[in-house]
Amino acid sequence: MKFTRRETVGAALLAYPAHAFGGPAMTDLILVNAKVTTLDRANPTAQAVTIRDGRVLAVATRDIDIRKSGFERFVARWSQRASLSYGLAAVALSVLLGWAAGWIARRV
Repeated sequence: MKFTRRETVGAALLAYPAHAFGGPAMTDLILVNAKVTTLDRANPTAQAVTIRDGRVLAVATRDIDIRKSGFERFVARWSQRASLSYGLAAVALSVLLGWAAGWIARRV
């Protein structure tokens, strides 16, 4: 999973106090886009970690929940539950649309 620029800057801001932007860095290491195993049983893995003086300052994990609805949900479920009929329908639709595009191109 990749972090956006905003999330990366947000993790960096956790490590840098506002008054320190002109001064020396306040952190030793910022790990982003990593899979880090922690000792916290509630949060066993993390994706971004900020470390200073050998101590963890901040840990971030982001869960993504993707929900589909309508036609997308129908197609996604169909492809998972009946993959053979879904595949055959996809091939038939491709052949039909390709034939129709060729027919229209010959007419124009």
